[in-house]
Amino acid sequence: AIMTTTNDIKKRKLPLKYILLASVFFLVVTSTFQQVQISKAVQNAKKSINHFEDNSTAAEASLNSYSKHNEEVCTNHTFGQDWDLLCQGGIASQADSRLLAPTTKKPLHVIQIGAHTGFEPNDPLAKGLSSYIHLLTQPDKSRITWTFVEPSPPNYKRLMENINIHQSQLKCQMKAVNAAVISDTTVSTDGLVFHSINETIDPETGIDSKTGKKLPIYITQLSGFSMKPILFNKNAFRSKGLDYKDYVVKTNVTALRFSELMKDIMYGQEEKE
Repeated sequence: AIMTTTNDIKKRKLPLKYILLASVFFLVVTSTFQQVQISKAVQNAKKSINHFEDNSTAAEASLNSYSKHNEEVCTNHTFGQDWDLLCQGGIASQADSRLLAPTTKKPLHVIQIGAHTGFEPNDPLAKGLSSYIHLLTQPDKSRITWTFVEPSPPNYKRLMENINIHQSQLKCQMKAVNAAVISDTTVSTDGLVFHSINETIDPETGIDSKTGKKLPIYITQLSGFSMKPILFNKNAFRSKGLDYKDYVVKTNVTALRFSELMKDIMYGQEEKE
């Protein structure tokens, strides 16, 4: 659609110029009043032509940026299969359409629910989105807000540390929300119990400070209201001679309905960090 629009602009450039000028000179008459009107019309026509040509140039520049960004971040398959799927869904082109549109540049909100500690090897967003942001100019970077949502207290603590590091590198806005996300159809949050992994296990390395044993790095990503993910992976503890029950912590966390979270982030009504 972008290519078609740009080509149409180029094809209409000369005919439009002649049509605008011809329509002006067709009005030539002898009265002084009419001559003044013609002079103004000529000036307006020239402004219209210049504006049209400027927009054509801007549109072409934006198209080149679109191509460059897609080539850089969506043909590099080293970012992982999940990022490839996001590219197929148009993540880079949709971001470009908001940030780089020649006439109406808009802010971009990236909301990552279940962010864990952020920027880790199996994070489907970290490498690809960071590479995309690095390609942007500083004014474009400043219109990005990347929000990380993580309920587990130990994970959230490490997430904040990582945000401080990466925000200084990427130069975009970043913030974190310490909350769990629930369905809008959830009638009541009473009785919801959140199960997290004991903070003795490092959320990035998987090393247990009590025993010195190393568990899989994904083990602290199993936190949630349901015990099923933890139970499914209990052999990860058993293989190290550990009992998973010794590492499960029942935690009270803030629970936000999805629409509440979106409203808080997009409109800043109840910003939580």
